[in-house]
Amino acid sequence: MDEINKLKEGVKSANELTFSSLVLSILKLVVGLTTNSVVLISDALHSGSDLITALVSLIGLKIAQKKENERFPYGYYKAENLSALLVSALITVGAIGLIREGVERLNEPSLTKMPILAMATALTAVIVSYIVSKRTIKVGEKINSQSLIANGKERLLDVISASLVFVSIALSSLGIRYVEGITTIIISLFILKVGIETGKESILALMDYNPKENKEILNYLNKKAGGEIKFTNIKIRKAGPFLLGEVEAEAKENTNIKKAYEIIETAKRQAMKQFDITQLEVTIKPKTKKTIKIVIPTTNGKVSDHFARAQEFEIVKIDVKNRKILNKKRIKNPYFNKQVRAGLSAAKFLLNKKIDYIITKEIGEISLHTLSDNAVAVIKAKDENIEKTIKDFLNERLKLIKHATKIKE
Repeated sequence: MDEINKLKEGVKSANELTFSSLVLSILKLVVGLTTNSVVLISDALHSGSDLITALVSLIGLKIAQKKENERFPYGYYKAENLSALLVSALITVGAIGLIREGVERLNEPSLTKMPILAMATALTAVIVSYIVSKRTIKVGEKINSQSLIANGKERLLDVISASLVFVSIALSSLGIRYVEGITTIIISLFILKVGIETGKESILALMDYNPKENKEILNYLNKKAGGEIKFTNIKIRKAGPFLLGEVEAEAKENTNIKKAYEIIETAKRQAMKQFDITQLEVTIKPKTKKTIKIVIPTTNGKVSDHFARAQEFEIVKIDVKNRKILNKKRIKNPYFNKQVRAGLSAAKFLLNKKIDYIITKEIGEISLHTLSDNAVAVIKAKDENIEKTIKDFLNERLKLIKHATKIKE
């Protein structure tokens, strides 16, 4: 499911939550006032707080749908986290108020009229709240929306609170004291717990604190890479209902580039599906080498006019840090007289020597792709003098060959 569809489904669920909260609040308040049930009026205020938090979630999800712009290049997804934080604050403040009210009513006798009507209203609230709660939590988990999950859990507590209200009214009608006060306190403590947990999760998300996902996703990526690629420095952050991240990937020395990209893309795609990641940027980190090997095709002691038809190959080992030549050796090209695919054969021959660069005047398409696919850079030689060519390479005066310069090899 893409970002827009996720947000649309979240908005739809928030609308359902808002409407049901509004209906239950009005129903409980009207019946509570009619029957003079203090505990039902208190639960009506509880549902009223649900209405406020549902509206906050709805507004947050609406804002999150706005497209990124110059001022907000990463989009408005964090608006959903901000709304979740506000939800937690409202829940916490409301819970504290209800606890105080419950304490004050511990010794008050029940004056509820028509207890059957009050009990029927509480039972209706139980059924409606349960259905809406399950639906909201399911959608919240599906789209990874913190505020929807929080509201769904809070509505599940509304099921418990409405049940306690039902029992409280029944016992109070039998003349048992303290029931309404105790019920109010119990309900409030449940609400307070949800408020604190939601606030903690929202703050951590806003601060991009996500160590659990970081470790799990990194382990998963490395497992899928099978040792060919090492994933490091992962950073996963929550932005509203979405997970966004970046990670570095490093291939082993002499790993085929094409194969490395395939492994990276496969592991990335599987991880995004497994952890429901919306965006995962992979930065490929080159393997740092202390020494490198360059190869110069030569003929009659000079840089050859063409890679495949060179009589010999000059292999030069260089200290990367100090830019010094460590040793040089010249080997024969066993394929310079080959009639067909001489370039391909020569390229494969040199790959077995664990080389890093080829410096040549001309090269064919097959040879170029074979070398490039195996992490060997092909450089354009400017001079026929071997020593000057090496010096030009050390001083970074030579350019990369991106396209074949010969049709046939």
